[in-house]
Amino acid sequence: MNDVLCYSEIAELSDELATPGQELARKLGGTATSVELDEVRQTVRAGGKIVLLKSNSKISGSAELTSLALAKAMDAKKPSVLLLGTSRFGRQVASRIATQFMLGSLVEVSKLAVEGGRLTAERSVYAGKFQEKVSSAFPCIALVRQGAYPRIQGEAGSVEEITVGGLEARVERVETRPKPKTSVDLKSATAIVSAGRGIKRKEDLELVERLADAVGGVVGTITIGIVAVGF
Repeated sequence: MNDVLCYSEIAELSDELATPGQELARKLGGTATSVELDEVRQTVRAGGKIVLLKSNSKISGSAELTSLALAKAMDAKKPSVLLLGTSRFGRQVASRIATQFMLGSLVEVSKLAVEGGRLTAERSVYAGKFQEKVSSAFPCIALVRQGAYPRIQGEAGSVEEITVGGLEARVERVETRPKPKTSVDLKSATAIVSAGRGIKRKEDLELVERLADAVGGVVGTITIGIVAVGF
């Protein structure tokens, strides 16, 4: 079939995936469907059809169980494209599904299109200095870079519930420890303010932070020069 499935464990990114999902579905002559696990998240807009995957145990939060559930959905829907968000979790899920179904994968991409019967996209290489065009035959997986597309507008459509049966993980999670937040998410920032040798005192960094707040951005980069003088 020419359908497109979209999933991300991050609600905002899930809404972003729905935008290229619908664009690709129109070009392929199919339908774009957003996948939800366990229950439909209230913050998800989706902008179209939703498939809700349910099991006798919690699926979300486990890359292994998420992969198994998505594999069931792919068996049922036979999509041409599976869109996932570029994240550590998304990469784990993509690698499992790509191995199981022997699919090509486009990683950390944007500007998705259908050309010559293939899925094409662009990705940054050499620290963002160049754009590389990549492609894959259908069916395939594409990991979309966060911020590459705007969030879909509109309310979620109809919900189709699919029971994926009992899913058993081979890996047991013993404990989860949250990682201390020591940095900002530069990928989703609308503006990045950097500081260099012009900052002479640590107290002056407050000016940089105030500027970032004023422009709706974040303090993102501290140059080697400012580190060298003791910051």
